[in-house]
Amino acid sequence: MIQTKTILLAATALLLFISSKNYGQNMLDISVGSSNSDYVFTTLAFRKQVSERFRIGLEVQAGSIRYRFIEAKPIREGYSTTISVPILYKLYETDNIRLDLYTRVGVRFQGVIDPDGNDERDETLTSTAINFEPGLMVSIPISEKWLIHSGITFPNFFELSPTFIFENHVSAITAGFSYKASENKVFFLKGLTGGAAGADGDSQKYSWSAQAGVRFLLGSKSKGNPRVLESSY
Repeated sequence: MIQTKTILLAATALLLFISSKNYGQNMLDISVGSSNSDYVFTTLAFRKQVSERFRIGLEVQAGSIRYRFIEAKPIREGYSTTISVPILYKLYETDNIRLDLYTRVGVRFQGVIDPDGNDERDETLTSTAINFEPGLMVSIPISEKWLIHSGITFPNFFELSPTFIFENHVSAITAGFSYKASENKVFFLKGLTGGAAGADGDSQKYSWSAQAGVRFLLGSKSKGNPRVLESSY
């Protein structure tokens, strides 16, 4: 199945990324969540703190479809897999506030089995899209272990096949918190909510997402703050 091959390819790329030269502290995120698009999704991400200001990663997300679109037509079952590169860059920091520029670029595969609804499972309708998500994140430490964050994020999806179409744009507020449980483990909870539009008004009008997970800190320590989170979409 296309999804299985995609996940295996992404996992291989993730392992190669992890085994690359270590310039700073590495982070392995494992999380699970739900959204208006997926009943449930799981996310595996590896992030590298290259410098005090700059962080880059590789993320794989797989979901069970609740309500998505192919050619601006709603689908209510199936699978979705997204492979993306999240980037975080610190713009400003004081003792009690930090501002980061956030962006994500990637590709999304999704499909529905038996799209004609004849219960024969003899056909699969698939789509491929690219996503681009810029945003700004504000992080506020409330203790040595706790950090809260909020910001704005703008996920955009462009369907490439079977039809080229501006599938969806979301303008969302994101918020959450992280807790450093130990020197090598951070728990986090994050989510977003906001309006959506696309496909000349034929796609969804609202979007929400929530997820919880754990971040494992690997390798040497760095000057970056591992409690600072990225967007949850």
